Amino acid sequence: MKISAIGQNYFNHYKIQNSKTNKTQNFVQKENLSMPTSAHYLSFTAGFTIDLAQTYSRLNSEDYPQDIEEMTLEELKAKNPKNKTLHDIHFEKYKGVLDCYSLDELKEKHPEFEDVVSAFDVKAKDESFIGKFQNNELELFSNDEDLTLQLIKLYWGQGFSLSDLSNYIAKQDKDNKGINLYYTMKKLNIPLMNPRYANVLKLSNKEYNERFTSQLAIKLKEAHEAKIQKQEGEPVIIPRGELSEAHKKHISDGLKKYYQEHPEKLFEMSKRQKAFYQQNPERAKEMSEVMFYAWNETQEGKSLMKHISKFMKKFNGSTITAQEISDFTKLDSEKRNAIDAFWKKNGWAKKQLSIAMKKAFEYKKEDKEDLRKRSEAIKKIKLTGKTIPNVQISYNVVPTQLQNNIKAWAKAQGYDTKDMLFGVATIYNDDDLSFMENEYVLEYQNKVNAITEEYYELHPEEPDAIATALQYSLAKLQIDLSQNNIKALPPSLRKNDGKLNVIKYAFNNIITSGNPIFKEQLGILIPIQGVDVNDIHLAYNAILYQAMVCGCEDLAQYLNRRLDEGYEKYKKEIK
Repeated sequence: MKISAIGQNYFNHYKIQNSKTNKTQNFVQKENLSMPTSAHYLSFTAGFTIDLAQTYSRLNSEDYPQDIEEMTLEELKAKNPKNKTLHDIHFEKYKGVLDCYSLDELKEKHPEFEDVVSAFDVKAKDESFIGKFQNNELELFSNDEDLTLQLIKLYWGQGFSLSDLSNYIAKQDKDNKGINLYYTMKKLNIPLMNPRYANVLKLSNKEYNERFTSQLAIKLKEAHEAKIQKQEGEPVIIPRGELSEAHKKHISDGLKKYYQEHPEKLFEMSKRQKAFYQQNPERAKEMSEVMFYAWNETQEGKSLMKHISKFMKKFNGSTITAQEISDFTKLDSEKRNAIDAFWKKNGWAKKQLSIAMKKAFEYKKEDKEDLRKRSEAIKKIKLTGKTIPNVQISYNVVPTQLQNNIKAWAKAQGYDTKDMLFGVATIYNDDDLSFMENEYVLEYQNKVNAITEEYYELHPEEPDAIATALQYSLAKLQIDLSQNNIKALPPSLRKNDGKLNVIKYAFNNIITSGNPIFKEQLGILIPIQGVDVNDIHLAYNAILYQAMVCGCEDLAQYLNRRLDEGYEKYKKEIK
């Protein structure tokens, strides 16, 4: 039987004129008719779905959960190009529920669940459903997550019916036969769907039975594994298979919380946790950064580091640095054994490291919040390198000729290089904007870096050429400043002695004080041994930042010209 034939006596249509397109659109008109009979419903279960327009006409406004009616109407106005069903729209609204791992997070994302209560907090008899959950006696539900949240995920997030869930639980647990989840939901203050809506929602999902069976089987397996992991002493349950980013964060946050209280356990991490960090290196890096701050920046950590170093030398003659002990995933067995022996002999040290870890986590949390605020300020900036708000100075760190070579090569390889800059650095007149570490900029920079690194692999001589050209540029500035070669300097320095003296003073302090990055005479155009190109970049940035402060932005163009000149000279020397 075709679906269109089922409800033809139930639905009328009317036409709406679109004032913008002058086209007529057909929409379904609601009627106060009775719902289709069971026979009508059954005809939809043979692999078909209920048409969204027909569904909309059969439900009254009071039947819908919050926002669903509006979302449905919007889809119908757009003529439902993707042929969505009520289930599709419901899932769009509530799919975020599946990525919540606490009731607080759920309530923040979905205020309609504001009044639900934790299953851990209600008083319940031991033989009741909630009581058995509290005693960790339910097959399907793990105590690693609040029962309230688990039920909301199944009912609202997955759209499974209470009767189906009740029956499934009864089959899995003989002691729960005859259970009715309705009373549990009421006890936990979980909102219930309108029965008409819930019925149509189930029937609008053509794969409902298959999804219900597979999802509950997965949940049952995960619950069994969670119980095993708990018995093995795992502080956070780590399921097998693919994990969403939200789930990874949940695991990472749980491990952070545990290691704040038990930092010594980092050095006896389970294989499961090691695998998690190996598969998610960004999480391992985050933990290592916290560890490094704890050992290297807190008074408790510094003091403890001295004790551990002294102990290790006596124990097996080994040594360790704050960086090594922070990289907990790569620590060799010899040092790990020495640290383990230290904890066993010095119980007091665990508490001291816990204090250091808490300070480190708090610092990282504040640091992350500062970064978030900075990112918010520039979230909508399109990084084209041409027009960026609040840019004061842009300057080259790669000679112009080489930039052009990289662009031409990248285009020949089929890379999209539109608006991409290869080798241009920027200084902002707003300190907050100096930290452009939002997702867009990172993605942009990673793309540029990947292309340039590939180019340098094919042309390994170029990094030396860049280093030499940068040194040349700074050396020429040093000579022009020291010899008062006014004609060669940019206009802002030629016309203002005060600014000239400021730049001279800054240059001497930044470049030649203590650890010069180039020789006084230009001499042979080769990179000076032992000079790190990053040091030259830092010097460039520091000088130009000072130039920005005193209004000498044209110093950037001066250095750019010298950079290009140095590159050309170097290329001629090596030919």
